[in-house]
Amino acid sequence: MEKEGAIEFWRIRNKRLSDVLTTGSGILVVTGRVIGILERYGFMGWRKFKVVIKDKKKGVISEGYWGISVVSNILRRRRDLYREVVEERLNGTKKIRKFGWYFEPEDWDGSDFNLLGGVSLIVTKRVKDVFEKEKVKNISIDSVHDIEIF
Repeated sequence: MEKEGAIEFWRIRNKRLSDVLTTGSGILVVTGRVIGILERYGFMGWRKFKVVIKDKKKGVISEGYWGISVVSNILRRRRDLYREVVEERLNGTKKIRKFGWYFEPEDWDGSDFNLLGGVSLIVTKRVKDVFEKEKVKNISIDSVHDIEIF
């Protein structure tokens, strides 16, 4: 049954629905269980909205899913701060890889969910720890210090 005012998402890849579905943007689609976790722990920086997940063959295939939009932004990323790793190649050359997303603490409002530079979704360690404790499925959270920058 379609929900009035809900945003439609079409299932393309996943054969099974899970706790967290990515959309390729700063929006996540999550189960009511995940919304309950977010509300119970008082996480900040997100808002929920109604969604319907559809499939070409089956029509509406989900009930109990919600969209999450991240409403907190850290607008400036420190591109001058990073960790370098030098890799030596078999042919004797070296490649320098750069890692780490950094920002100024005063640019952060303390929210648990943030968009860094308006694009990249980042969460606090507390969110990561709670998601692991609550066994939220289909989510991978890496340290901002381990993300390769280009």
